[in-house]
Amino acid sequence: MSGLVVGLLSGFLALTASEALAADLPVTQAGTSPATAPSCAHGVWTGTLGGIPISMELKAREEGAPVGRYYYRASPTDLFLTQDAVTGEWQEQDDQGKSTGRLRLSCDARGLKGEWRSADGARRLPVVGSAAADDQYPAARRAGIKPTAKKSGSFQKRRFELLTFAPQGGDTEGLRLIGTGVGLETVNAALREAATDAVSDHLECKSTGRLERGPEAGYDAAIRQQVEAWNDVYVVVRTYTEGYCGGAHPWHDTFTTTYTLETGDKVDTATWLQPQYRKEIGDTSALGRLLRKTYQKADLGPDYSDCKDSISWSAASLHGLPGQLVFHTSAPYALTPCAEDLALPLPQVQRFLSPEGVQAMKAFR
Repeated sequence: MSGLVVGLLSGFLALTASEALAADLPVTQAGTSPATAPSCAHGVWTGTLGGIPISMELKAREEGAPVGRYYYRASPTDLFLTQDAVTGEWQEQDDQGKSTGRLRLSCDARGLKGEWRSADGARRLPVVGSAAADDQYPAARRAGIKPTAKKSGSFQKRRFELLTFAPQGGDTEGLRLIGTGVGLETVNAALREAATDAVSDHLECKSTGRLERGPEAGYDAAIRQQVEAWNDVYVVVRTYTEGYCGGAHPWHDTFTTTYTLETGDKVDTATWLQPQYRKEIGDTSALGRLLRKTYQKADLGPDYSDCKDSISWSAASLHGLPGQLVFHTSAPYALTPCAEDLALPLPQVQRFLSPEGVQAMKAFR
């Protein structure tokens, strides 16, 4: 996806150990020998290196030497560590595989401590840290993720902005609705949270791939948000997600979320249907027969005979459009082309609606 090449972490510039040395930060002498200290082979720590905030993760492995990673402040880029089985030192490399330093680390009840040394051994910096929960490793980096406006657009005279997280955020494209009111602010906060999570996951995928599978590890992650419908009562946002982080297959998903503009809360659209349809919509039910008949007649691309035994519909995946109620078709991964949305005109679905659904669909007329 094209986009403005902008800084993801404005005001949170990454600082390598070499840059820290150039900044004339305090230097200390060598500490306790790793041969006589605990190995610190597993855990997450937050602390400082040469007085600069860092987040560090070390991992013991069933096979091979322990490995680790750390980053400065909110940097999107990690430095990677491998423990030397003989000396106990941690050999440091950047994401391109270049040697950038060595660390000696030890742990006790008070936390982690040690020393960083430059690759040539000429300069040294102290390392100190406190134990943290495993999910705290990406926390500082996630807090520094900042989008920038990519372009503006309109939907039925209502304005919105598309946000970019490039280049560090992959193909992530967020959405901000322009307007006032608590409901709209709540919706924007939810959209921003989802996009930020996607960028954080993208960076974690990239980092763990490099750590566990080497510099050539494949990775990718993206999220795109777009307006599907927007009226005085509701806004409907479609979200596309896709990516790859190891394993046999990439992942992908498409889903819609309906928000009420009064409060900004997500709407349980399943309640728009009568109670008997609020879980799986059975093939033998009147609504199920209508969906299958419409799907078979629709020119959706795949041959119905290839899809008919695998497709299904659920009230958990539907949304309104002007004059229509849209059902999301589910299908196995191998039959992804079969999973086409199916829009039914309002007169056809009116008899399947609950009182809540009748009221809700008035906003989509």
